[in-house]
Amino acid sequence: MMDDYMVGFEDEIETLIGNLTEENEELDVISISGAGGIGKTTLARAIFRHPRIEYNFPVRLWVYVSSEYRVKDIFLTMLRDLSWITEDMYNKTEREIAQTLHARLENEKFLIVLDDLWTPKAWDDLQIAFPRTNKMKDFEIPVERLILLWIAEGFIQQKPRISLEETANEYLEDLITRNLITVDKEKDENMYGTSVSELQRIRRASISSKFIISFLSSQPYGPHVRSFLHSSREEIILLPENVSAIPDAFKLLRVLDVRAITFTRFPFYLTQLVHLRYIALSSDFKVLPEAISKLWNIQTIIVFTSSRILEIKADILKMIYLRHLETNASIILCKKGESGNGESIQVLANLSPESCTGDLFERTSNLKKLGIRGRLTILLNDMSGSSPFDNLEKLHQLENLKLLNDVHIHPDEAKLPCLPPPNKFPPQLISLTLSYTLLEWEQMSVLGMLDHLRVLKLKNSAFQGERWEAVDGGFRQLEVFQMQYTDLVVWEASSHHFPKLQHLKLRNCEELEALPFGLAKISSLHVIDLYRTTKSATASARKIQNEIESHGGRLKLSIFPIDE
Repeated sequence: MMDDYMVGFEDEIETLIGNLTEENEELDVISISGAGGIGKTTLARAIFRHPRIEYNFPVRLWVYVSSEYRVKDIFLTMLRDLSWITEDMYNKTEREIAQTLHARLENEKFLIVLDDLWTPKAWDDLQIAFPRTNKMKDFEIPVERLILLWIAEGFIQQKPRISLEETANEYLEDLITRNLITVDKEKDENMYGTSVSELQRIRRASISSKFIISFLSSQPYGPHVRSFLHSSREEIILLPENVSAIPDAFKLLRVLDVRAITFTRFPFYLTQLVHLRYIALSSDFKVLPEAISKLWNIQTIIVFTSSRILEIKADILKMIYLRHLETNASIILCKKGESGNGESIQVLANLSPESCTGDLFERTSNLKKLGIRGRLTILLNDMSGSSPFDNLEKLHQLENLKLLNDVHIHPDEAKLPCLPPPNKFPPQLISLTLSYTLLEWEQMSVLGMLDHLRVLKLKNSAFQGERWEAVDGGFRQLEVFQMQYTDLVVWEASSHHFPKLQHLKLRNCEELEALPFGLAKISSLHVIDLYRTTKSATASARKIQNEIESHGGRLKLSIFPIDE
């Protein structure tokens, strides 16, 4: 029903609705301006609620801007209103959030009302999130995935004494320099997990879920397609009779990424794709059968499963081209590798503690990234003066280590008594993530003595206790420190405890009274991100910011929710 205040404006309303519903491939902007109190907002609301507008625009947003606005908060509010927001979004930069919103709106017909927009600058700040046309060709892709795809497609040439991944990074940097690719890069991700847009190097087939079955059975160009990447916001269940069509449709396939499709059991038909180098699946199965080794060219295996464990029946050390094995479950290696070696393997995530043997790590000596998930007490069980954790000493190339303690299966064994001494950790470790380890804060001094550690992430009660007093002589190289879901109340530290810290992230530290004011004296500190911390912690962060800026420095402070 039309608002009573709009009587006499029927013609204007019909004109505006006609303009809005007219077919147009470009972004259309309509301004309603005038003196205050003449009914601009009432007119806009009448149009916004009109049945023809509701029918024509599946996505509609009413955004209040005001004279004092924060662009990042506006973008987050828009994503939240559209139910598109994820937990990690609050940690992203303003530009990253804008890119996410842009990508989401790109395939939608949308109407956005910007209420109380005061200046042209506000429009300039906000419009970067709105697609200019519905024919955009840019997309985002994690850098790690991009590199794996480049290698699988054969784009990367092998060079003497340098890995394919390192060569790919050189290519990427070259493309960035020439502005063919734009990168949002955070130091704590070490090139992994960052986003790339304007990608022009990879041929990509993205098939709508409603057409996937008919495409598999009837696509005339299928046999010549080398890459099949399917993405969708909806989950798809693919039946066995449809899976059997894939090898016939794509005989020369090198890349198969169908994470949006859930396989109810392992798709044995896919093992006929002998040219396959990259496969990514979602599943309900608990076993990766020995038949996977028939993919003798395979380089990357990614499996997302609803199971907590994934048994791998194949001997991964005999898969001579395998470089990247990743799953969200705990990997149990059923075969110990009587022959063969894993010199090509760069990434293993997430390996069970039981599978962390000395023999495995001796044969995977080039491992760069390792995730261990399961009962970590097994890994740290000291028997006769040594523990399975000692086997990690053999990994001289390892840079990234993640330790996830599975407390849900064995809650009585959740708490780790202590950490191994520093010399038992991989010698070149750069990034370390701990989750659910429930350690005492005194154990932080062990991590502080890791010579090359630049990134430390403490997630999900990695440490517990109300008080942490940092000790001298540690964290000499630490640049990124993240702490989340902790019961910490008092944190005492000075600038010399973290002399090279650049980026501090605190998430859900809802008991923390304050950030150490001594952080204000760290000349390298440029970013502090706070998500759901106390008001007193927020106030202390603002004092640190003011102190740094009063001495000519600059600190980017991000706070959510906004401290009113």
